[in-house]
Order: sequence, then structure tokens, then C-alpha cells
Amino acid sequence: MNVSSNSVTGVALNAMNSQEVERQKELKKIASGVSVSSTDGANLATFDMLQSSSAQLLQGVQNGNDAVGFMQTADTALQSVNNGAQQLNVLSVAMNNASLNSQDQAALSAQATNVQASMSQAISGATFNGNSVFGNSSFNIGSGSINVNIQQPNVSGLDINNQSSITDFMNQTNQTRANVGSAVNQTFAGIKNNLSTVNNQQASASQIGDTDIATAVAALNQTLLQTNASAYALAHNQDYLGKQASRLLGA
Repeated sequence: MNVSSNSVTGVALNAMNSQEVERQKELKKIASGVSVSSTDGANLATFDMLQSSSAQLLQGVQNGNDAVGFMQTADTALQSVNNGAQQLNVLSVAMNNASLNSQDQAALSAQATNVQASMSQAISGATFNGNSVFGNSSFNIGSGSINVNIQQPNVSGLDINNQSSITDFMNQTNQTRANVGSAVNQTFAGIKNNLSTVNNQQASASQIGDTDIATAVAALNQTLLQTNASAYALAHNQDYLGKQASRLLGA
């Protein structure tokens, strides 16, 4: 005599298989921390868009930090050059003194030449990652671009016998420093906006993709209970069938 499984056994097996799929799903959520699957097209697209935008803005933050370092290097050089110009201005005042003899004038001229050489070194040494910081530069900070034109000072026209050439030079240098300062402030504002936007985007992404671990664990426990119940039902049914078979066979 053949004794086959009844419908209760089939239902129990199907339930166990289904619950195993759910158990694996919850385990994957807990392990990865992301609950968006490839079958959830709309949420997955939104999640990926938010993650991509955040990555772009964070790269922009890094670019912005580089831009600030670049411009601060330029400002340091400009400050050094301006300090040299102030020394030349003092030497110019000293030079325009009828009581000086030729030796005094020669000494002042030599001193001015040394100051100008130091200013030139500050300009030529103003590099960031091997590139001169002077000229037109553009930095993509993710949410836009920061453009700055840092004019390279020309120290060759400075003459302590012509004080106006020195004062004009100082005014130009100060204006360039002001432009650099404005660009730095603009960059800082862009970085701040980027970080604020990323924070908001990640909050939105977490509502879509981040797993609520407590909920996932509770769901896992529930599927385990259901699986155990199904297994018990299956075992009970098989035991029942075994007893029935034994009774029918006269065991």
C-alpha cells in the first residue's frame, strides 16, 4: 500500500519555503543596512539619485577645500609682497632726502634691490600642487563653480626714486587680496551649502534605503516563529501519517 502526503503537508512545505525566503531577505537587510531591492524600481531610482547627488556634492566639498588652500597660498604670497612694498615705500621716503650722499643713496638702492628680489621669490614660489596660483582659475564645487583671477604682481616697475609707483603697486596688491578674500568667502559658503544639502539628502535616502534594524530583527524573529510552526505542523502531519500507515498495515 502507498501512503502519500496529504494537502496539509504540501501547505506546510510551501509555507516553510516562503518563510525561508523572507528570513533570508531580513538577514540581508540587517547585514547590508539597505532595504531597497532591485525589484523596487521607483524607490531604487530615487535612492540612487540621492546617493549620486550626495557623492557629487561631497566631491565638490573636497574641490572647495582645495580651492581655499590654493587661494590662501596666493594670499600669503601677496601679503609677503605687500610687506616688501611697504619696506620699499619707507626706503623711497628715505631716498628722497637731499642730505644723503652718494654712498647713502647706493646703500638704499642696494637694500631696495634685495627687497625686490625677495618679493620676486615670494611670487615665483607661490604654487599649489606644482601650479602657479596666479592667473585665471576655476573650481567646480559640485553646486557651481568658483572663478577667481589672481593677478600676478609686477615688481620690476618699482623704483624707490618714484614713490607713486610703489603706492600704486600696494593699492593693486590690496585690491587683488580683497578679490581673493571674496572668492574664499564664496567658496566657504558653497561648501556649507553642499554639506547642508548632503545632510538633507542622506536623511531622505535613509527613509528609503536604510534598514530599521529593530524592525528587521523583529521581522526575522517572526519569520523564524512561523518557520518553526510550519515545521511543527509538517512533523506532526508526518507523524500522523506514519501512525495511520502503521495502523492500516497492522503494525
